[in-house]
Amino acid sequence: MKLLILVFLNIQLFFIPSNVHAQRYQLFPFTYNNGLSSYNAQTICQDKHGYIWIGTQDGLNRFNGKDFVIFNKTTRPRLSGNDIRYVNYDKVNNCLWVCSSNGGVDAIDPDNDTIIFRLGIDTIKKYLTDPSVQKVELIQENILCLNTPSGLLFYDLKNKRIITGITQPFLKNDQPKKFVNGLFTDKNFLYTITIGEGISVYNTRTLKLLHEHLFDTEFAGSLIYRCWFDTLYHTIFICSSKGLYAYSPETNVINKIQLTKKQLPVYAICRKNDISMILATSEGVFETNNNFTNLNHLSFTNEEGIENWDINVNEIFIGIGNEIWYAARKGLMLQMPQISPFEKYSVDPHSNIKLNHLYYLMFLNKETVLACDLNKTYRINLTTGSIEPIKPFGFYYYFFEDSEKRKFISKEDGLFFTKQFEKPVLIAAGKICPELSHIEKYKFNSHLNLNDSIVVLAAEEDKGVFVWNTRAKTVNSLLKASNKFESKYCNGLAKVSSSRFLIVTDSELALYDVNKKTLKKVTIKNKENEEQRLFLDVAKINNEYWVDSYGSGIFILDTLFNQKAFISAPEGLSNNSVYKMIPDNCNNVWITTNYGLNRIDATSHKVKSYFINDGLHNNAFEEFSANSNGGTIIVGGPNGLTKIDPDKLYKHNAPNACLFEYIVMDDGTTNQQKIQLINKNSITIPNNIYKADINVISINYDLTSDLNYYYRIKELGNNWFFLGGKNTVSLLGVRPGTYHLQVKAANEDGVWSEPKELILIFLPKWYQTWWFYLLIALTIAGILYALYRYRINQIKKQHAIRKNIATDLHDDLGSTLNSVKVFTNLAISGVKQEESLQQVKDNLTEATMSLRDMIWVLDDSLDTVDELITRLKQFAIPVAAASSIEAIIKADSDVNSRQLTKEEKRNLFLICKEAINNSIKYSCASQIDVSITASGKKIQIVIADNGKGFNVDEVKKGYGLKNMQYRARQINYNISLVSSLGKGTKFQINPGR
Repeated sequence: MKLLILVFLNIQLFFIPSNVHAQRYQLFPFTYNNGLSSYNAQTICQDKHGYIWIGTQDGLNRFNGKDFVIFNKTTRPRLSGNDIRYVNYDKVNNCLWVCSSNGGVDAIDPDNDTIIFRLGIDTIKKYLTDPSVQKVELIQENILCLNTPSGLLFYDLKNKRIITGITQPFLKNDQPKKFVNGLFTDKNFLYTITIGEGISVYNTRTLKLLHEHLFDTEFAGSLIYRCWFDTLYHTIFICSSKGLYAYSPETNVINKIQLTKKQLPVYAICRKNDISMILATSEGVFETNNNFTNLNHLSFTNEEGIENWDINVNEIFIGIGNEIWYAARKGLMLQMPQISPFEKYSVDPHSNIKLNHLYYLMFLNKETVLACDLNKTYRINLTTGSIEPIKPFGFYYYFFEDSEKRKFISKEDGLFFTKQFEKPVLIAAGKICPELSHIEKYKFNSHLNLNDSIVVLAAEEDKGVFVWNTRAKTVNSLLKASNKFESKYCNGLAKVSSSRFLIVTDSELALYDVNKKTLKKVTIKNKENEEQRLFLDVAKINNEYWVDSYGSGIFILDTLFNQKAFISAPEGLSNNSVYKMIPDNCNNVWITTNYGLNRIDATSHKVKSYFINDGLHNNAFEEFSANSNGGTIIVGGPNGLTKIDPDKLYKHNAPNACLFEYIVMDDGTTNQQKIQLINKNSITIPNNIYKADINVISINYDLTSDLNYYYRIKELGNNWFFLGGKNTVSLLGVRPGTYHLQVKAANEDGVWSEPKELILIFLPKWYQTWWFYLLIALTIAGILYALYRYRINQIKKQHAIRKNIATDLHDDLGSTLNSVKVFTNLAISGVKQEESLQQVKDNLTEATMSLRDMIWVLDDSLDTVDELITRLKQFAIPVAAASSIEAIIKADSDVNSRQLTKEEKRNLFLICKEAINNSIKYSCASQIDVSITASGKKIQIVIADNGKGFNVDEVKKGYGLKNMQYRARQINYNISLVSSLGKGTKFQINPGR
């Protein structure tokens, strides 16, 4: 620390060299058009997950390298204010402290996006005249210090109260002094900075003011932009309108750091690593060492339209991946830690000479390039960036050296010889080489030194190709006299051997053999199997020949000129209109197109595209504006040129493990439920959700590498499904159950992240639950069991009917037949022969009737009330008539079709039969009425006669009546008997209750 103080005291003036071209870093800008809430970014921090938080004048932004999420007063969680002046991540409490102008202080839980603490502006303004909080600092476990323009305010988080009675610094005549965003804690001390006054030191435990350091007169009048505490050297740096100052708490001394000869306003400062720091000044951004003796101006590649952003920086922040973030008035800027492989040249930083549209480029040496536009040719120093025109002016088509190292220049008015390219003195080519006289007025766009004596020249304006033998001093014309070729406009040449070369024209690809003097056309067909036309370049890459076209991409041929591969837009090419192909020393081929620069791996043919945001001068290129020297490549077109250093290309780090950010659940209505997933390893999805979108992210700020996402669900298979750049997994119609969702990301080098897993629990609907399935199973089992019991009962009933029939057959028919047998024997023996035969006749008649009754009972087609009535009529009417009794049997019309079970049919018939027989035998009646009516779902039968009747109480119930009651109970009926002397008898059969 003492050494650093001595450096501050004895710092020497440092001048920024005007002739040194700065190192160029790749810069990615983010503005309102990219989703940032406002152009004016004011403060930055990063949480433990890697999210970058940016405070702007119109909200708080969270950035994951892909998307911005905005928080303000109208979005959840609703912040106290929109103008965010300060945001910082508190590792101990895992929260973000957010200060907003006229809004107070909010503490946000970044895992759940919820407000966990709020100190509103209404509370603050009770104690301070200007309650706009600039910064907060947690100085003890529960003590929060607020820095405002009106002074400090201390808040007890545990007891939820403002702490009063604390001495305010620099209070004179009760006039509050303006504080700035200078509030720092270090061990037991709190440091505050007051504009126009000085630095105050508090004890963080007692909150007592220990001492103050007054600014000198010069510094007191300066405008302070930002203060930053360097924990490595225990120093507070103050960025002001009058330069950079350093305060040492150990010595209580402030020293000015003289950066340049003139006074240079400094806006922000931050430590890059242990040996270097980053400064934002009014003249741009600089990197310096710890003692500020070596200042390096950082130059950035950025998108057109945000130039000079680096003189309006509000804050600098170093991310956990060593990327550098700039909060600037023109937006958020991300500086990659690697030096960019691209460096653009558009304007001379000193002379302000601007390059317009470059049509041709040529290396003079590794550091110097000749660049030609429509009016002038420029000499560009790739080290210093200086641009100067060379004379004579005019349009230069091409520069080349022949096999004897003689230099030639092709201009609009012909081909010229010169001794040097830098300051050419032009001599007509025919004066040096007479054999060129007849072609010296042509314009040439390419050449090929085929061997030590053969030079091939390709001319424009449909003039063809010329083979120049420098030893024999002859020039032969190709294509011009040939009828085989439609076009004589040559665009490129490629060497096959010392005697053969390839020619590409607007219409053909041709192979010429110098020794045999043969010209052979090579046919190339596109993906539509049509003959390809309009070729612009040809190059030998390893053992292949690459031919590019305008409109169809690149065709790759083997050594026998057979097609073996295509490279076009579907394979990743940025545009199918290809201009030049330049191989480097790293097995890459650089391709210029009508839109974008492409790098193709010469072995795998994998394509990577680059655009203006990657540091190029433009997205468009010119046909012949590309060249290389010693591995360095230059490409040009509108707005200048870009130098490519392939050695600065780097392999990308493995992607970070994915985070599950949130899930959006859709129940089919307009309401969608969004739930944060950060720090959750499982989520339960209600049974009314039909679609779930799960957002994942591998936080990656290396924006030169595109990430692709993959997912799988272990329960559905082991295959990974490709999402591409889409980082949302959509699940639709998933069956209830528990699933393990795994996601991972891969960068463009094919390096994978570790898989991350989330458990998804899809709840079933009520009809998909286990208890519902159990209930269904039990119901089915119950139905089957009921059917089984019903079948058993039916079998039992049938068995009972059969048993009863068998009993009837045995008891009734059997006894009748036995009587027949007895009476037959008596008739045969001659005993009462006539009487015995009559008895036999009667018994057989009765047996026949009984047998018919049994057959009727067993007939399924006769199980209705109507059939019962018919049967009763067949029985009763003849028997009653034999006794001079009228039998009337009738039924209501609505009961005729009612079905009867066999048991009902049998028992009701036998009961009625017994009742009718009793009336015929004992009642002395002249009429018997049988009526059948409905009684609920069953029937009621009434059998009445007009006979003599009897006293029911005096007559003993015999076996017949008991048997009838037994039969009625079998079918759930009951019998009632009503009779009195002289009034007949009424026998009623009722269904049971």
